[in-house]
Amino acid sequence: MTFEELRKEFIIKDSDIKPELLDDYMKVFDSFSRTTQLSFYVIDAHKKRFIYVSDNPLFLSGYTRQEVLDMGYDFGKKVVSEEDQKRVSLFNWQVFNIFHSYPVETRLKMSFSFDYSLIQPDKRSILINHKMTPICLSDSGQLWLALCVVTLSTKTAPGAITIMLDGEPLDFNFYSGTYKMIKKEVVSLSRREKEVLQLSAQGNSNEQIAAKLFIDINTVKFHKRNIFSKLDVKNITEAITFAQNNGTL
Repeated sequence: MTFEELRKEFIIKDSDIKPELLDDYMKVFDSFSRTTQLSFYVIDAHKKRFIYVSDNPLFLSGYTRQEVLDMGYDFGKKVVSEEDQKRVSLFNWQVFNIFHSYPVETRLKMSFSFDYSLIQPDKRSILINHKMTPICLSDSGQLWLALCVVTLSTKTAPGAITIMLDGEPLDFNFYSGTYKMIKKEVVSLSRREKEVLQLSAQGNSNEQIAAKLFIDINTVKFHKRNIFSKLDVKNITEAITFAQNNGTL
């Protein structure tokens, strides 16, 4: 079976997801949770519910995994501010207009991410990056199951949007105050900048990077400054997080 033929298997033809198919998905989700330790959940957009929630506390905001599962879509009303709920609602409206503008066979190749804040039990807010990618569609091409991954954001304010189509990013942001989407230039790192970032992600110091790339340490610092400027981040930790979230590496 080719990759494209496999994609077509994930367009649901029946009136509901078969229990045995859902059981297989659950096994995959459990394996993924144990392997990555990522904070993620899976939605059934057709029935507007959560069907899986990982144990990572970043997304749970002080609630238990079962409590979040039971709350489903209402969970967001408890842990997202009213202002950010408006942003999320507008984000959903905007990106699904884009999603439905593409042919059905293309929609499984898309993913969307959005930055907003989650309220923690001590009332602090943490800015997170929320990435959603379709798992399967209905026979009419509507989103059915979707995987949602939550990581810390590298931004300083909510509203940043990234839309990926078959691995290629199209960046959007809201205009401040109006939330209108505008296209942004796609971030691109040079080969040397990617090497510096990859070695940094492996825990190498500037001195170690310089030795491995046979360049001067000041050149390493120069490349890092360029990376920070291009990615609009303040330090190497944020740069690595951004790269991992956005497929820059």
